[in-house]
Amino acid sequence: MTIIFAARRRAMCCLVLLLFVVSVSYPQQLVRVVTLAGKVRDQCDWVRNSNTAPVPIPGGNPDFENTMGKVCTGAVESRINTADMSSIFPYDNRGPMLRGNGCGNFFHGPAVFRTWYNDTIANDTISNRPFLAPLKFNLYSDCRMVFQDSVFFPLDSGKEKYSLRDPPLPSFGYQQPVLGPDHIYNFTMEFHTPFAYIKGSHQTFKFTGDDDVWVFVNDSLVIDLGGVHVAASDSVDLDNLPAGFLQDGGTYMLDFFSAERHTVLSNIRITTTILPYDENNVGDTILTCSGKLLHLPLLKFPPQWYVDWVTPPVSGIIIGSDGMPVKSGEVVLTFRGTDGTVKTAQTDASGRYTIALPRHWSGTVTASGAGYVFSPASSTVSDISQPKQHLDFIDTTTIGGVESAVPGAPRRFGVRPAARGAGIEFLICVDRPSALDLAVYDMGGKLVWRRGVARAVPGDCRLEWSGPAASGSGSAVYFVKLSREGRQVAVKFAAVR
Repeated sequence: MTIIFAARRRAMCCLVLLLFVVSVSYPQQLVRVVTLAGKVRDQCDWVRNSNTAPVPIPGGNPDFENTMGKVCTGAVESRINTADMSSIFPYDNRGPMLRGNGCGNFFHGPAVFRTWYNDTIANDTISNRPFLAPLKFNLYSDCRMVFQDSVFFPLDSGKEKYSLRDPPLPSFGYQQPVLGPDHIYNFTMEFHTPFAYIKGSHQTFKFTGDDDVWVFVNDSLVIDLGGVHVAASDSVDLDNLPAGFLQDGGTYMLDFFSAERHTVLSNIRITTTILPYDENNVGDTILTCSGKLLHLPLLKFPPQWYVDWVTPPVSGIIIGSDGMPVKSGEVVLTFRGTDGTVKTAQTDASGRYTIALPRHWSGTVTASGAGYVFSPASSTVSDISQPKQHLDFIDTTTIGGVESAVPGAPRRFGVRPAARGAGIEFLICVDRPSALDLAVYDMGGKLVWRRGVARAVPGDCRLEWSGPAASGSGSAVYFVKLSREGRQVAVKFAAVR
């Protein structure tokens, strides 16, 4: 969440503290809305209800829209599972594991249960379609965070949600015909958040709703409401956990898992004083809870990791023929997509640029600037799918210094005065991981400095040498030799004053 009304919130904090001093009988104030990212997986229904008889659905999950009963405990293991699970969703490599065949007749074995919270199963596009959904908690001045929805159907049409499939997939869309408006039932949900334990403060997590709910703290099960049932409640007070399980001031993970498995109701209420925690203390400071200053993470929705996944940032550097980055705004990069779209980016003071492009973007990138000729003049890019991809362009109008144009030379090799005003800084960029050796000689051929780089990677490699101090002279001209994997590939002259 962005801090648009920071000054207003600070004023409210003061009001909150004043309320505590004057009278604790005043109603607690709403401080702000905290939006957590929830992962909601649409599960393919086992059958579709009709006015006559249930109709089986091909590929349907037998754990959903199949049976009704009551709360059963002991269905999952007491420790969270972190095996064979991976996802772009943060902390998604963790989830409940079915104990045996679960409890009652609500579960149809471990293989089926794995589809509930797991992205790595082979048939997940048939039975499991994940979405990112906002979970908006009201944060009150008494440090309670409340999420409540008596008609909780996050996959319904018109609800804010984002597909976590590539390419995106819609919800299965099975709306069960029941009394009243039809909704998309049968889904699982999870969210995860780090928190700081404050001993003696009675941090609590209370839940009321249907159907299955499992809550883990520090990888251990603390709330167990398995089964397909009407609304049920349970809670945990962290101070009542076994002695030594949590250390005062320690940071731990809270993991929440739920499932909506049967028509006709879906309701949820969470009240907790176990609040999200920013370990770096750079969050939005709201108020003091249990004598501790609270730093809430600067949460926004959709979160930045999702934005970077959907529109991966592409970056690079523009280098002049002297091996130096071009100045700010001197070069413009034009990105022409195969779909006809055009976006541009300019260089900053260090010759770098960054641009966000749609996932799987393909097209042509061209660098242009007055007085510059680039090699290559343009680059063709296909299927951008990972963040922090690099596209570098090098001006080839002139060749600075003395440089041998032998095959296999680094893509650029520059020499310039060091930033602190003495010595030399070397800028090297290779096109593949390489072992480099850089040697500096005086004009009499004496070796005065040498530095090896065991494995330079594509990108900038800056090495700094305080020339005058190393040679014992105040001003001199040096001969610089660069070798790559034992072979000399470039030479330059450099003056140090």
